[in-house]
This record gives sequence, structure tokens and C-alpha cells, in this order.
Amino acid sequence: MSVSTSKPSDAPLRRRSRATLIASIVLLAGLLTVGLVGLLTDPLHLPLPLLSVLDQRASVISMFIGAAGLTVSVVALFRRPADEGQALPHGGEHLHGLHGEVDVGAMPTAAHTLPPDVASFTGRHVEIDQVLKSLPNGTRPGVVGISAIDGMAGVGKTAFAVHAAHRLAPRFPDGQLFVRLHGHTPGQLPVDPADVLSTLLLWVGVAPQHIPADTEARAGLWRDRMSGKKALVVLDDASGSEQVQPLLPGASGTLVLVTSRRRLTALSGAKAITLDVLPPREAAQLLVLVADRPGLFLGDPEVAQVVALCGFLPLAISLAGGQLKHHPAWTVANLVADLASAADRPSSLQAENVSVTAAFDVSYRNLQEDQRRLFRRLGLHPGPDIDVYAAAALGDIDLATARRQLDDLFAYHLVNEPVRGRYRFHDLIRWNARARALAEEGEEVRNAAGKRLLDYYLHAARDADRHTTQGVPAGVPEVSAVRPAWLPDLSTWERAVTWMETERLNLHAVVDHAVSHRWFEHAVAIPAAMLGFLRVHGHWHQALHLHRVALETARNVSDPLAEANVLNDLGVLQSWAGDHREATETLSRARDLYRASGNLLGEANALTYLGSLQGRADDLVMAMASLTRALELHRATGNRIGQANTLNNLGIVQHLTGDHRAGIAGLVHARELHRAIGNRLREASAAHNLGCVQQATGEHLPGIANLVWALEVYQVLGDPLGQAHALNDLGAAQQAIGDLLAAATSLTRALELYRALGNRAGEAEALTTLGVVCRLTGDPQAATDALFKALELYRSLGNRSGEAAVHNDLLALSLACSTSSGAGALQPPQDYDQSPAAALSRRQRALAVRRFSYRGW
Repeated sequence: MSVSTSKPSDAPLRRRSRATLIASIVLLAGLLTVGLVGLLTDPLHLPLPLLSVLDQRASVISMFIGAAGLTVSVVALFRRPADEGQALPHGGEHLHGLHGEVDVGAMPTAAHTLPPDVASFTGRHVEIDQVLKSLPNGTRPGVVGISAIDGMAGVGKTAFAVHAAHRLAPRFPDGQLFVRLHGHTPGQLPVDPADVLSTLLLWVGVAPQHIPADTEARAGLWRDRMSGKKALVVLDDASGSEQVQPLLPGASGTLVLVTSRRRLTALSGAKAITLDVLPPREAAQLLVLVADRPGLFLGDPEVAQVVALCGFLPLAISLAGGQLKHHPAWTVANLVADLASAADRPSSLQAENVSVTAAFDVSYRNLQEDQRRLFRRLGLHPGPDIDVYAAAALGDIDLATARRQLDDLFAYHLVNEPVRGRYRFHDLIRWNARARALAEEGEEVRNAAGKRLLDYYLHAARDADRHTTQGVPAGVPEVSAVRPAWLPDLSTWERAVTWMETERLNLHAVVDHAVSHRWFEHAVAIPAAMLGFLRVHGHWHQALHLHRVALETARNVSDPLAEANVLNDLGVLQSWAGDHREATETLSRARDLYRASGNLLGEANALTYLGSLQGRADDLVMAMASLTRALELHRATGNRIGQANTLNNLGIVQHLTGDHRAGIAGLVHARELHRAIGNRLREASAAHNLGCVQQATGEHLPGIANLVWALEVYQVLGDPLGQAHALNDLGAAQQAIGDLLAAATSLTRALELYRALGNRAGEAEALTTLGVVCRLTGDPQAATDALFKALELYRSLGNRSGEAAVHNDLLALSLACSTSSGAGALQPPQDYDQSPAAALSRRQRALAVRRFSYRGW
């Protein structure tokens, strides 16, 4: 009986021997992808029909191989022998059956596979320095230098890695290898690490039959072959750390540059380099280089507009520059107009099959469905940034889920986190997210998300307003707002003020958003909740804008009570801005609307503020009547905050009318009420006014003590306007006791704060008192300058009593200078009437002026 020496199981492995050699050579000729190499070198996945096709195309493939410059005769390898043991043609004699070695001469290697450098590469000097710092120094054997380069789609990660690799190439003489991992390539799955390792091993000269079957063994062989080498490896577009980890060499002389849209936080030992959008100048330089157009230069304002409309994103800028380059008839102004008016700006930035939208779409498709949903809904947010609470409201999810999903979006560079816990879109990604929300979310779903967001901001603002409120509002429309399950802890003044300041621009944006989407109640209620904070921190222009929007909204829906409440707040704002006449008219209108509606609380609020204005205008009879009636109404409605506020104003008016005892008693009562309520800011205001009255009645030391205490509270609570007022009045008190140096210091600080806040009335008061101090310290010219600046401010404000006070001080200054040798140094404005008749008139007006720093709010 004859025994066959042939083993049936040898056939597939013999096919593997032949096919792996074929695959390696064709790969080096540029004919196969990394994934196909893995297919051909795996006997379990080698289909016989594929070998048949290779047999039939042998002549064509051999032509490509010849063109590639390879000397090995491989044509016969593509012709499957009739017998598996048939001898190979010349050049392949040393392929010995199942486990024999393939000896076709030296295996070809590919040691320099970097793509060409980008001709228009611009900037990134700081990031290049970061790569240089990650270079292996050989001091720690076995530690590989790794730079993980991440960033949003289109930010230029690959271009940066290739540019850096070309610059560093001379330092790595043993090779510079570039492999695309296709982590985010449309229509293609990420390359399996085993297939990448096959390619790398072939490139470094490992014969195909020596490439192990499993990933771990291949990784070990890769590390072995790279031992002692000085090589640079670029792994481009990684899907994640798990794809990269097996590909890392083990030699301390190698450098690995990894690019990914994801933050590779699990890649141990890697130096993270996050690429942001380009600075404006480098962005403009990139546009000029890509456009390659005569007359285009960096300083061109229209160039700056284009790159700003592109969000300073390199991909967008390159596409815009390409449009200019290939459309000679276009001007830069044309491109600016097109981009500014585009309904979908990212989609307008494209060339052939490359576009900004396509780049973003790849990142979007890599998300889980719940992450996509939050991404879309974040696009509905109208403000500049967002926190986890607002995200939870939009997504209708709990805080833990919102935090996790925001972190996922951050990991994919779909949102940035410029400040801990605050997330922000790039402008073009915001467009993309909003477009997806409009396309993929139904109108009912979008409206529900928007309503939850408005409800969140309204409830949180009201929680914060408990610490900064001026009083109990009357007429704020009832809002059908569902209190969110998750709200930030705003239980202290510090937390409330910090939240308000952080969310100020978002609150402004949601008010405008509420108007445009016809949520009128929110458009009126949110500004009302912001008033106290905006007053304390001097954001008066923003407050005026929001309340004018609210006023128009209230009138559009014909809600007289809401209109009255907005007018009441608006009148207060106008007074703080120094427009006393307009404020009086506004508050009078609010009072009349409240009376017509029979709303006692609202009428009391309006009368309190109106009485304070009347007192400031020296109309003390009307002020006393308004404040007395306001106090009666607040007591009738049981409003303790209103009572305390009214007593605070009434005490000053009583002092001005000569009833000092009643004034002091009222102010002490106001202070006690505010303390009992727990409103430290208003308590400080009452102590402040009490100190002013004490100082004016000759009780200087108790008065100064109260002013200093109020100043300290204002500083602790972060109230810059309160600080300015307290310093101004403290300076006047210090001047009264002869401490002129301290007075000048206090008044100078007050003046700086008033100017920073844009408070012209306060600035005029501080300048008036500072002028007196300068006169007393023997500096007549400085006194003249300060007093005439104050006079100009009072005239612009229509404050006649302030003008009279300055005239009185100018008269005193003139008298002082007429008896000194420095009299000739005074240089009043040319239009200043110095005639005897004018001087007499100023004396008469000055007699009527009550020099009192009025703090009735």
C-alpha cells in the first residue's frame, strides 16, 4: 500500500505562503490597502476565487510591479500551480513548501512614507515647541516619546503632524513612517490594529510568512524590529487609544505622533497637544497663502472679515481661499457678503468632495444616539455658553447624564470647555448643531426643549434675586413655568451673585429668544428678576435694554399691570443713569397705572421711588407726601421690605426738612427691619444713610463708623456702586473733621468707581467735594478743574441744585484766591460770568442748596 506524503491540510497554508508574498509585494507597489493585506495573509479568510482573479490578472499586476522598480520575479506567483508542490520559477526557488523560508533576495522596505508637507502651513509655533519637548532623550530606556494631537474637525491635525514630522525627519535617520488609521473616514471602518501591524512589519522588512497570526504577537515583533532604531511614526486619525496602544514601538529612540478628533485620555505617557483655531493674524496669513492672489495682504480688513466668518478654522479658511483662487471674478467683498448672508454657512464652504459640513458630519455619526440628541438640542441654546443644568433642561435628562454626555461631546471636540463646567460651541459647529435640530427634531420637540430652558433660567434667576432684590415686585405676569428638578445651589449671596454674573449674557439672550418665539411672560419676568443684580454691579445699559424689550412686550400683549411693573423698574434705572426728569415721568406713569388697576403694592413701590427722586430734586414737600403715603400702603399690605425701603428714604427727607430726630429714628428702624429680614445689602444702605445724617448733624465719629461699616459690607458683597457712594460720603465726612489726606484718597477712589460704572451723577458729586478738598489743601488750579468738570456734568444732567452747589464752592474758591498770591493762577472757562450781578445770583442760589449726599435707594 502506498502512503501519500501529501497532507490535505497543507493546501490552505501553502496558499497563504504564496499569497502573503504576493500581497506584500503588491502592497509595496501601492496596489493594496492595509485591510486587504490582512485578508490575503490570513489563510482562514483567503477565498479561492480571489486567487483565481489574481491568476487571471497576473500580467497586469506584473506590469505594475515592474513599474514600481521591484526586481523579484513574481509573475508565476499569481499563476496557481496545478500541483501544490510544483516548483516556483527562477527567483523563487527557495520557497519550501509548508514551513520553508521565502528567500527572494532582500525584502523591500519602505522607510520614508510621509506625505508631502503642506505648502500653505501657517503658524502653530507654540504647538511645534510642545512636540519638540516630547522628543525622546534616551535617559529613560523603553519610554517612547508620544504626542497625542487632538482637535475639532477641520482644525488641521494631519497637516500639523506631517509638517512637524518633516521638520523632525533629520533627527530620525532610521525612518519616518505614516499610517492612516481611518478613525473618522466616511464610509470606512477604522483599520484593525492587526492589519496596521502587518503593514508596518512589511515596511520594516519582515517577510510575510514571518508575520504572526495574532495581534499581540505582531505587536511584539514590531517592538523587537524597532528596538535600537531612531524612527518617527505618524499614526493619523485614530479612533481611540485602544486602536493606538498595540502600535506603539518599545524603543526609547522613537517618536510617535498620533492625531485624533478624540482626546486620547487613556493613552498612557502621551503628551496631549490640543490644536485650537488659528489666531486672527495666522488665519489671515493662511487665507492669503491659499488664495494666492495679487494685491491680497494681511492687513486687509476684508481678509479679517473672511477669516472671522470662517471661525478661524483652517479647513474653512482653506476652502474660502480656494474659492478666491479659482474664481478670479470674485472679490473678497463678494465672499464676505456671501458668507455673512449664507443660511447655512458651513455648507457654503466646500470644494469638490471636501466641505466643512462633511467634516462635522463624520464626528456626528461617531456619536451614540443619546449624544446626538443632546448635540442637536444644544444647538437650540441662544446664549454664548452652557452649563450642565441648562443642558439637562434642554435634553430633559438628569444631571449625571447631562454631565457625562457633555464630557463625551468634549472628548470629540464638538464642544469646548474654556472654563470648568462651562461648555461652548465653535461658531461653525453651532450652525451645524442648529441645522441638525431644525432638520431632525420636530417643532413640538424643539418648542418643549426651549420652554424647559426658559423655565430653568427664570426659576434660577428668581432664586438668585432673593439676595439682591430691591423689593417685592407687583405686576410681574404669572408664568406657567415648571420648576426644574435640578437647580444650582444659590442659597448664599456669593453664590447668587456669581451665578448671575456667569449667566448674565445667557439671560440676556434668552429674553430676546423668548420675544422672538412669543413666550411673552418669560420676556417680562426674567428682566424683573435680574434688576437687583444689574443695579448692584452697574450693568445699567444692559438693564435698560432688557427693560425696554420687556416694556414693548407688555404693551404688545395689553397687560397694564405688567407694563406698570416694567415702568417702575425702568424709572429706577433711569434715575441711576442720572436722567432724573425722564425717571420722574416714567415712575409717575407707573403709579397711575397701578392706581387704575387698584394694585396697592405696586402703587406703594412706585411712590417710594418717586418720593426718593423728589427728595433728590429738593421738592421736599412732594417727597414727604409720596413717601408717607407709600409707608401707609406698605403697612396695609404687610410688606416689610417695602416698609424698610420707604423708611430709608423718608428718614433722609425728614432730616432735610429739619426733623433730625424723626429722620434718625426712621433710619434706625429701617436698618433693624432689613437685619431681621436678612437683607445685608439693604441693611448696609440704611447704615450708610444713617451715617450721612449723623455726619451732617455734627455727630462725625458715629457717622464715620457707620459709613466705614457700610463700605465694608459693600466690598464683601461685591457692590461697586455702594462702594462708590460710601467712599464719596466718607470723603466728605473726613473733610469735615479736617483729615484732608484721607478725604482726598476716599474721593479719588470714589471718582474711579463712578467713572468705571458710567455714573455721571456720582462723578459730579465726587468732583464737587474733591474740589473743596483741593482748595483747602492749597491747590487752587486742581480745585478749579474739578469744580468746572462737576458743573459741566450737572448741567448735562439738568441738576440745578448740583449746579448751585458748585457755584457756591466756586465763590468760596474765588474769595480764597483773591486774598492770596495764587489768585492769578485761576483760569475759569471763557463763558463763566464773573460779573457782580452773576456773583450775587450764585450766592442766592447757593443759600437754597442743602449740601447732602442723598442715598435714598
